[in-house]
Amino acid sequence: MNKVYKLPIIVIGILFIVAFIGPIFVPYDPFSYDAASLLSPSADHWLGTNRLGQDILSQLIYGTRTSILIGLCIAACSTILVVVLGLLAGYFPILDKVINGVANVLLVLPNLLLILIIMSFAGGGMAQLVIILSLLSWPSYMRIVRSAVLTLKEREFVKSSQLFGGHSLYILRAHIFPHLRPIVKTKFILTCKSAILTEAGLAFLGLGDPNFISWGSMLNEAFSQPSTFLNSSWTWIVIPPVLFLTILTMSLAFLLEEKTKKPSKLKKVAIDTIQNGLDDLAAYHVNIAFEEKKVVSDVSFQIKSGEIVSLIGPSGSGKTTLARAMYGLLPTDVWSGDIQYDGKSVRNPQFANDCYWKTCAYIYQDARSAFNPLLKLKDQFLEIGISMEQSVAAVEEVSLPKNILEKYPHECSGGMLSRSLIALAFANKPKFIIADECTSALDPILKKEIVLLLEEKVRAYNISLLFITHDMDVAYAISDRTLSIVEGHVEEEVLFNARGSQFK
Repeated sequence: MNKVYKLPIIVIGILFIVAFIGPIFVPYDPFSYDAASLLSPSADHWLGTNRLGQDILSQLIYGTRTSILIGLCIAACSTILVVVLGLLAGYFPILDKVINGVANVLLVLPNLLLILIIMSFAGGGMAQLVIILSLLSWPSYMRIVRSAVLTLKEREFVKSSQLFGGHSLYILRAHIFPHLRPIVKTKFILTCKSAILTEAGLAFLGLGDPNFISWGSMLNEAFSQPSTFLNSSWTWIVIPPVLFLTILTMSLAFLLEEKTKKPSKLKKVAIDTIQNGLDDLAAYHVNIAFEEKKVVSDVSFQIKSGEIVSLIGPSGSGKTTLARAMYGLLPTDVWSGDIQYDGKSVRNPQFANDCYWKTCAYIYQDARSAFNPLLKLKDQFLEIGISMEQSVAAVEEVSLPKNILEKYPHECSGGMLSRSLIALAFANKPKFIIADECTSALDPILKKEIVLLLEEKVRAYNISLLFITHDMDVAYAISDRTLSIVEGHVEEEVLFNARGSQFK
C-alpha cells in the first residue's frame, strides 16, 4: 500500500478508536463543573480544565465522537442522494429535467447564508444540521454522476443487457454503479471533511447544539473569554481541539490520494535480451492470474524501436490477456511485474491520459466492436486529438476515401473498418502499436492486404509493433523476431532471412 495512503488510514483509525471507545474510559463527565477553573495539566486533569471547571480531555474525546458522527452522517446521506438522483437523472430522461432543474436551483443559492439563517431559527440542533447540509451538498456531484451515467448507458455491455431484457434497476446496480465507485469515494470523503469543518465553524459562532460537545463548541467557550489569552491556559484549551480538527481534515484530504499498487521488485538477473534503453517497449517479470488460475508466468521481453515482433500461440494461450495487460486494460491487482513504454510504466495512473493514441496505440481484434456504433467515424478520429484535415490524411493513407469519415460503423464493411482502425492507430504517429489478431476475422485476400498495409506503415514511420497472431505464416512473413507462449511462458525465436518468404 502506498505510504501516502497508509498513514492517513492509521491516523483516522486512531481517531475512530478515540471517538467510539474513548468515552467509556473518560475520568470525568464532560458537562461536570466539579473541578476548579483553569487548572493547568496535571495527573488528575491531563489537559487541565476550562473556565467552567470542565475537564478538557473528557470534552476533547466526546467532541471527537460528535464531530466524526456528524461528518459520517452528512457524508452518508449526501452520497446516497448523489448516487440515487444521479443514476435516475442519467438513465431516465423523463426524470432528468426535474432532478437537474432542482440541482441547478440549489447550486445558485448562497449555501452559507441559508445555513446560518436556518440554524439561527431552528435552534442549532444536530438533526437539523445533518438534514440541511445533506440537502445542500448533493447537486454538484450529482451532475458528475449524471454525466457518467449518460456515457455509460450508451456502452455495448449496457446495450447488450437491455437487449437481453435486463431490468433497469438491475442494469443500474450491476453494470453502471460499479463504474461510479471512484466518484462515490471522492464525494463521501470530501463531504465528510466539509461537514466536520462546517459544524465546527457553526459551533464556534454559537450556532451549535448546546446538548452536544464538539471541537467547535470547545473553541467557542475558549474564545468567549478574553482572559483565556492573558495567561498560558490557551495552550491546553485552544490547541487540542484545533490540533485534532487539523489532523482529521488533513488525513481525509490525503485519503483522496490515488492508491497504487507497487510493481513487484525486479530480479537482479534479467533476461539477456532486456536492456535499459528509453526507446523500447519492455515487459519485466509479468505474471497474470485470475483467482487461482495462472495465465502468464514470469514473462520478460523487449521490443526495440522500429522492430516488429510477433506473439504467437494457440487460442487460449494468453496472448490477448498479455496484450491487454501491456496496454493497461487489465486491473492492476490481477497481474504483477511492470511494463514500460519509453520508461513510462503502465501502472502509472496518468499513463492512459499521457500515452493512449499518442505514445502507444492498440488495434483491437474486432474492428467493428472497437468503434462506437452511435458516432460517425470522424467524431471518433477527432476524439484522439487530431484535426479534421489530419483525419482525412490518415484514412487516405490506408486507401480509403475521405467520405468514409461521414459514415457510421454499421455502414462500413469489415475491411473498411479494419483499415479505419489502422488509420486511427497511426494518426498520431505513436512509437508503439499492439495489434491483437486484427486479421483473424478477414478472408485470405483481405488479410494479406491488411497485413501488408500494417507492415508498410510500421516500416515507414519506424514504429515498434507487437503483432499478435496464431498464423505462423503471417508471423514469419513480417517479423524480425517471434515470441511463442507455451504454458504461460514466453520463448523467443530470432528470424534472420525467413521474413517475407512465406507470405508475400
